[in-house]
Amino acid sequence: MSPSTTITTSIKNRRSSNGKAERLLFRRQFIMGRRFVDGMPSWQRVTVDDERCLTVHPDLPVCQERSGGKGVTLLGYLIDPGRPSATDADILRGLLSVLCNGGACDTLRQRTAAYGGRWILIVSDGAAVQLFTDPAGFRQVFYTDVRWTDELWCASQPGLIADILGLQADREAMDFIVSFEKRDCQFWWPGDSSPYREVRHLLPNHALDLSTGSAERYWPDGPLPAVSFAAAVERLPSMLKGLMGGAFSRFDPALSMTAGRDTRLVLAASRAFRDRLFCFSMKYWDMTEESPDITIPSRLLSRMGIGHTVIPCPSSMDRQFERLYNKNVATAREVYGVIAQGLDRHYPKDRVCVKGNAVGIAKCFYKYALPEAERTREVTPGLLARLANMGDHPFAIRHLDRWLSGADLLYNVEVLDLFKWENREGNWQAMSQLEWDIVQEVFVPFNCRDLLVTMLSVDEQYRRPPSYALNQALIASLWPELLDDPINPRGIKSRSGCLKDTMKSAVERVRVKAGECQWWKRLPDIQER
Repeated sequence: MSPSTTITTSIKNRRSSNGKAERLLFRRQFIMGRRFVDGMPSWQRVTVDDERCLTVHPDLPVCQERSGGKGVTLLGYLIDPGRPSATDADILRGLLSVLCNGGACDTLRQRTAAYGGRWILIVSDGAAVQLFTDPAGFRQVFYTDVRWTDELWCASQPGLIADILGLQADREAMDFIVSFEKRDCQFWWPGDSSPYREVRHLLPNHALDLSTGSAERYWPDGPLPAVSFAAAVERLPSMLKGLMGGAFSRFDPALSMTAGRDTRLVLAASRAFRDRLFCFSMKYWDMTEESPDITIPSRLLSRMGIGHTVIPCPSSMDRQFERLYNKNVATAREVYGVIAQGLDRHYPKDRVCVKGNAVGIAKCFYKYALPEAERTREVTPGLLARLANMGDHPFAIRHLDRWLSGADLLYNVEVLDLFKWENREGNWQAMSQLEWDIVQEVFVPFNCRDLLVTMLSVDEQYRRPPSYALNQALIASLWPELLDDPINPRGIKSRSGCLKDTMKSAVERVRVKAGECQWWKRLPDIQER
């Protein structure tokens, strides 16, 4: 049996908590190191190999296939749109057969381009052991920087690693995030940074070598092939239907609906399963029953003969839930806590939430947030920081410069699209999903590399605002009646990719409802650094 190590503070708190808190704390999270983690008696213990041990929350699925010194370990779930009924074990057996027939880690990465889901794969090909995630990095991995620590540890969030190693939050990182929060309560971390100098975030399109502790970019690996508008509209609907078919064969989905285009496209791809649909909208912050994100889905779904549930969120968390939520993730954003509590109270516990994220990667999100005269200017760390509303803090500039220098060979991939992919989705949205893992599992049908690459390969004129011709055509192909109701009517915050609407208009209202977010005060050790 492998030796083990112990988390101290969090686990002591966990042991003294009530049954619900014990079940929800660190829900769907994991830790991997050379030893198992003690103090978590209900957690799964899985040996990857002689040097790597996984300690996994019971609500995070684990599947493993090994043979002849080679193996594949899955955290989360995979969906094969070409075989919607295939299970995780079916898919892993196919991947293992590739390894056993001479394939290597990079071969498996290419093979997974067709898959959807929310997952982490640990692959041992007999020569190397690598870890990589789903395309958008929605199943997050943080890992220790071996320049600062003696051992490689990986976990779903940096706080778990900090607890094991007794790390203190980095003073400069905290100073940056405080300055960011004062502009935007929905703050996020730039590049592969974290609150701790010793811990890095594995970004999408990167693989972690578990022998050396180094992360390397593996995509883009060549020029994007040109895909005509007509070819995309013919090809993409079958991919989306396959991904949704796989989801409905695995679990009972719950579709999160807004007045936006992205959730409309998810609904369109679910047409074959309309009799099984559970659709809901969230009423949070300053929203009312008359908000378009409530009224438009209600009217649309009623016209389609589909029920619609509105989940109300409190104006503030109650003390018990707030303590649990803040303990669950080291940098939990308090403005999302009220949404998490609304879900905890009213969301159907047996359903997986289907969301419309990631498709914005192919919608020219950042380019058209710039004035027209600036859209052809050189992309610099300062420009990225400005687009991300991070200001000019040295921490942000340094880590965005690090990210930009690692994206020097992009072939014909637009750097601002890659920034949206790896930073906005891979950091901001991925952390949101982690924060809400306490109350729900998530499936994003657009989180599939083949699908995203196909969309990015279509000429920009069909992807950009304000018409979003490609997305409109996909809805029309899948379920044209869904276009009879307005999408994001004027007067509400836009989900079209315009930074002015998506990042600024809601923030001041958030402060009115939630007050100043001061989560960093829960990290008093930064005063000592």
